[in-house]
Amino acid sequence: MKEPDEIRIRGLKVLSRVGVPDEERKKAQQLVINLTLWTERGFEDLGDRVGRTVDYETVANEVRALCAEGARKLIETLAQELARALLEAHPLARVEVEVCKFILPDCDSVSVRVVRTS
Repeated sequence: MKEPDEIRIRGLKVLSRVGVPDEERKKAQQLVINLTLWTERGFEDLGDRVGRTVDYETVANEVRALCAEGARKLIETLAQELARALLEAHPLARVEVEVCKFILPDCDSVSVRVVRTS
C-alpha cells in the first residue's frame, strides 16, 4: 500500500501572545510551528497545477495571521485552533501541528503536537 503524500512546513517562525501569567501575554513572543499536511488528492493527480494542491505560502501566511490574533494562555489551544482552521480552509485529509515555545531555561524548547482529520 502506498504511503499518503504530505506537504511539510518546518521551522515557521511566528509571533504570538501566549502564556499563563498575564505579564507573559502582554508582549508577543516568537514561537516555531511545524506542520505536516496530508492532501485529499495524491500528488500524481495534480497535473503540475498549483491550483490543485495546497499552496504552502498561503498556509504559512494564514498560520502567521492566526498566531498574531488575540492572546491565549496555552500553546495547546493555539495548536488546536491552527489545526481546525487549516482543515476548514484547505482540501486536507489530515493535519499535524506542532507548536514550539522557548520558555524553560536549559531546554531547547517545549512543544505540543496535535493531529486532526477532516
